[in-house]
Amino acid sequence: MTNSVALRVDDSALRAGPRVAFTFDGTPLHGLQGETIAAALAAEGIAALGARRDGTQRGLWCGMGVCQECIVTVDGMPSRRACMTLIAAGMAVTTQGYAVSLPEPSARSTFSTPAVQQPQLLVVGAGPAGLAAARAAALCGVKVTVIDERAAPGGQYFKQVAKSHNVVAAERLDAQVRAGRDLIAEVERLGVTVLCEATLWGAFGAKELAVAIDGVQHVFAPDRLLVAPGVYERGVPVPGWTLPGYMTTGAAQTLLRAYRVLPGRRVLVAGNGPLNLQLAAELVAAGVEVAAVVDAAAAPRLRDMASLLCAVASAPGLIRDGLRYRARLRRAGVPLIHSSAVIAAHGEARVDACTVARIDAAGRPIAGTSRRYAVDTVCAGYGFLPSNEIPRALGCRHAVRDARGTLSAFVGRGHLRHRRRRRARRCTRSALPGLHHRLRGRSLARAAIADKCG
Repeated sequence: MTNSVALRVDDSALRAGPRVAFTFDGTPLHGLQGETIAAALAAEGIAALGARRDGTQRGLWCGMGVCQECIVTVDGMPSRRACMTLIAAGMAVTTQGYAVSLPEPSARSTFSTPAVQQPQLLVVGAGPAGLAAARAAALCGVKVTVIDERAAPGGQYFKQVAKSHNVVAAERLDAQVRAGRDLIAEVERLGVTVLCEATLWGAFGAKELAVAIDGVQHVFAPDRLLVAPGVYERGVPVPGWTLPGYMTTGAAQTLLRAYRVLPGRRVLVAGNGPLNLQLAAELVAAGVEVAAVVDAAAAPRLRDMASLLCAVASAPGLIRDGLRYRARLRRAGVPLIHSSAVIAAHGEARVDACTVARIDAAGRPIAGTSRRYAVDTVCAGYGFLPSNEIPRALGCRHAVRDARGTLSAFVGRGHLRHRRRRRARRCTRSALPGLHHRLRGRSLARAAIADKCG
């Protein structure tokens, strides 16, 4: 265990909330009221959260409730996701092995018919797309309810400050967070009902959705349903990628941006895409030693100039941010290594090193080019996959979109007019994968719901 103060970031725009006491494997610890178990343990330098069937350790990986790698036992109840469960005073958290025993059912357990909610429009997902759609519908006079599994709206892109901190100087927050705050505030002003910590666990039909909210079961039977579940990060397995301390870029960003907790002290960021540059720059600003940023893409060349100019014309703000991140990393002396990838992570209880090698055009390591880095954390980001579980359960048509086998919801004739925009966006899509897709999804969702409102 390490000094937790050293892993918490002091931010003049925020004031930390009250501390609460809890235990982890019997050891007394303190966290901030309103932060997750994963954030509180990361602040204490604790990365290992349980063991697999073969006895190997596991820890936080996706940071958004998808992978189940961070499950722990909370007050005797197994399989609680540490990245989604908020700490509470007196809570007893323990690591969880492969085999678990379920608690005895309470003698007072009773069955009751769930309450039926019938909103005019139900939006599933409170990220940029869901919030934009809710805003568009509310402006048309529609009564809207938004549900989201997370503790606060905003999603992965807007990633709001957690309840563990109070905002005391909003003007000092970055533009991305402020944009999310403004959209959330407008949605609330328009009378939209936003229900957080609401888990949609059964999609039996568009008018039969089973949702658990604060331990109470509900059935939603909306007049209209809009599903905006967002995306999750694509995992690229390498030896050692399941070690505690090896996590996605998004998981590290959630710790840093939402909870002001550092994922580690010496970090290597790897993968492909603009979010890796953003994370690395933010880690440097927070005082973390970033060993390197390893990018699978080749360094820009003269023949790429046309695409780069097209990207500048289509998304000048994103390009400007990318240049700013690169400048910050250059000033800090962080090497940016192209055409390379992490080919292995090493360690016992957690990551203590990783190996990087140059890769060929097919992504294969080139012999004789490997180099070992001593780090305590590896953050990997290789783009995103659509969260399509709910649409598939509802019977929505899906199709394989690309050579990687990405299964995406079919876009029908109702969005044909948007195809005229695709040519202008194509260059941005290749230069800035992932981030622009999120913003594009917000625009499409807003336009689609506005059509339904007339």
